[in-house]
Amino acid sequence: MANMHFPFSSAPTRTIEEIQFGLFSQKESERLAVIDIEYPETMDEARLRPREKGPNDPHLGTIDRNFKCATCEEDQVECPGHFGVIKLAVPVYHHGFLKQVKKILETVCHNCGKIKAVEDEAFRSALRIRSRKARFDKIWELSKSKLICEPDPPEEENAAKQGLPVIRHGGCGNVQPQMRKAGIQLFAAFKPRKSEEDDEIPGGAQPEKKRFSAQDALNVFRNMHDETLEILGLNADYARPEWMILSALPVPPPPVRPSISVDGSGQGQRGEDDLTFKLGDIVRANQNVLRTEHDAPPNPFALR
Repeated sequence: MANMHFPFSSAPTRTIEEIQFGLFSQKESERLAVIDIEYPETMDEARLRPREKGPNDPHLGTIDRNFKCATCEEDQVECPGHFGVIKLAVPVYHHGFLKQVKKILETVCHNCGKIKAVEDEAFRSALRIRSRKARFDKIWELSKSKLICEPDPPEEENAAKQGLPVIRHGGCGNVQPQMRKAGIQLFAAFKPRKSEEDDEIPGGAQPEKKRFSAQDALNVFRNMHDETLEILGLNADYARPEWMILSALPVPPPPVRPSISVDGSGQGQRGEDDLTFKLGDIVRANQNVLRTEHDAPPNPFALR
């Protein structure tokens, strides 16, 4: 490093003391963004300048010697680039966290957010595991087969008064679904209640299966208390489960996905990076969802 020569920079230098890894929340993504991306086009109608509020908005940074960054007013050498954000019309699953999201949904009650596993000796043994990952896997194994959030029956109060050992759970009593993953979607299968009519059906009644949307998962995660997150080995400050659901998509700056001039003149048509094309596709899909929700008739049964 001593023999390398770098151009002068007015940016202050700092010594890195630590690196803390974590997930971006929706608020953090919106706070770090310098502009909202609302249009899929990269260039204006004249094909001379980047389109404002497009994937190559001038506020995101510059990779062209002819233009300066509209945020820091530096050239392509000094400007590090700035993030934008796409505010999604509806929450969506993050493909990288889908398996973990499914496991959490199999571990906690979908109504009250409490861990489904009964607080018996096996559960207390799992709590003594120091490794967060190993502790989560053990609690998940104890919880995934539970199809009801077990409440405390009245008999336990009498047993407690008599000094007998009592295993408490304090659940809400709601029936829990079995989670299934198909591609990039999750489905909830509810086991049908036993009835006399089921005996007449070959193979018995089939489970009721419905698509479990990202909004449904988000509602479940928001009911979880910080104490529950700590027990599961999650971090309430840097890795909350609701942050595994995308509500706002960070847009990396152009220096991360640089385009090239087709004719070499720096003007006219440019060849865009594959990531830029994909960001444009996301914006188009987001616009279609917004348009559909705006044009759809109001649902009187929708939860407010």
